[in-house]
Amino acid sequence: MSRITTRDAEDFVENLGDLSGKRKKHICVPAKCLFNDAKKRKDITENPFSEVEKFREEKVFTDPLSIQEMRLFLETVEPEYQAYFFTCFFTGCAPTKCSRSNGSTWI
Repeated sequence: MSRITTRDAEDFVENLGDLSGKRKKHICVPAKCLFNDAKKRKDITENPFSEVEKFREEKVFTDPLSIQEMRLFLETVEPEYQAYFFTCFFTGCAPTKCSRSNGSTWI
């Protein structure tokens, strides 16, 4: 570990290529933690990943349904599902989270 330099860490990140900033972060955080632990134990004097630039995370574009599209959906969905989807639409809660958030049985 003591032979790894900041330049090595930067080269490692550059070799990750076209991965998203979020993916690069998920790869580099464990390495940074390992080097932080080694530094705390005095195995190394500096963390080579501490100088690596933070990654830009692209904002995810979401295209929610319009009010008219929600109404059309709610009018055509089976009646027993309407309350469930109404709740999901107007709270912004993902269907998988909404269904188990409080243990309620919707259907």
